Amino acid sequence: MGRYDGILLMTDYDGTLAVKGKVSPENSAAIKKFQDNGGVFVLASGREPTYLRKTLQYFSLTRYAVMMNGSIICEDNGNKIVQEFPLDSDAFDFIDSYIIPNFPMLNYIRYYARGGVFDVKLDGKRGDDILSNT
Repeated sequence: MGRYDGILLMTDYDGTLAVKGKVSPENSAAIKKFQDNGGVFVLASGREPTYLRKTLQYFSLTRYAVMMNGSIICEDNGNKIVQEFPLDSDAFDFIDSYIIPNFPMLNYIRYYARGGVFDVKLDGKRGDDILSNT
């Protein structure tokens, strides 16, 4: 029995756990101690699962990661999608009719839909598929 058995710790990465893309040695050590004592460490991020590989130099995931703002739950350090919640066509209509016209300061919107992760450019054109869900 570890001190942290039954405790799940979830954190955002960019600007929370990592500052300018780097996790401090103190935080890395604290995560390892937490895991070594039975804690489950989960990363939550707005980024796509492939981004996880860049973070693994600082810590290892206990099991899952929540990516794309909750649209994807993955394991095996982002290599296996175990659950997905892609946007449906109503969300695309909302992006086109409301988000793009009313938020001109946005450069792009990144979203997860069946078929992958997509960027919507400010002009409303869909970008290249950058992650396959197959």
